[in-house]
Amino acid sequence: MKNPYESYPATIAKIILDAPDTRGFTLQFQDKKRQAGFSFLPGQFIVVGLPGIGEIPVGINSSTSEKKFVQITVRGVGKVSRAIQQKTVGSTLFVRGPYGNGWPMKKIEKRDLLVIAGGLGIIPLKPLIDEACRKDWGHQNQVQVFYGSRNFKNLLFENQYKKWCQFHDTQIILDAAGPRWHGEVGNITDLLDKHSVPKDAIVTACGPPIMYKYLIPKLLKKGYKEEDIYLSLERKMYCAVGTCEHCAIGDKYVCKDGPIFSLAEIKDMPEALE
Repeated sequence: MKNPYESYPATIAKIILDAPDTRGFTLQFQDKKRQAGFSFLPGQFIVVGLPGIGEIPVGINSSTSEKKFVQITVRGVGKVSRAIQQKTVGSTLFVRGPYGNGWPMKKIEKRDLLVIAGGLGIIPLKPLIDEACRKDWGHQNQVQVFYGSRNFKNLLFENQYKKWCQFHDTQIILDAAGPRWHGEVGNITDLLDKHSVPKDAIVTACGPPIMYKYLIPKLLKKGYKEEDIYLSLERKMYCAVGTCEHCAIGDKYVCKDGPIFSLAEIKDMPEALE
């Protein structure tokens, strides 16, 4: 039986500064067969670590069709993430996974799709957006992308917006205006009032708990069904396989049963959205 805790060395091939405290890393497994055979579902995550320092769960933001590398985005907020940010091109990180369930792709492919991302929440949603941009995906329905950020300098994946706009109705809103921003200003939930949205759509959302607090009531008021609203949850986790119980909410584990849950699954678990 495969050891779920086994990690594999991966070389940092490229580093970009996504935001003042956020870096994007392009990784390549040192085992070429491992790299060629690596696959994941949009919304899944990996665990990245440094010996003697620790590990952190990280969302995958590369395309599912990409076989030459794996891309992640790391914000320096703790000991491990800051240590990873100090690494340079050519350094080695240790990677295990992927873990989790991912977005409900089979259900999404048959319906209109509304993607809502707040801040770093765009990371696990990017592979889903990329998947919907593929010409061979066969998705003939409407796809709409709403993305909100604190300010212009904290926007992630800016070089992807032009491609997204070619395929989807993409709207970006910032909490605060600035000299480099001429778009919409306000909260991400404001976009639901300002723009026409598909009525019978699957909603995929990821963002901070405060976003969910205002987003969920508005989605329900607009008629979206609880079983059609999918949220990506974040919890402190260590094992990533449901053993350590650090990420437990009710009778579910975010690492194993999630991180994607429908609102119907967690509506009676108030701690899930805290």
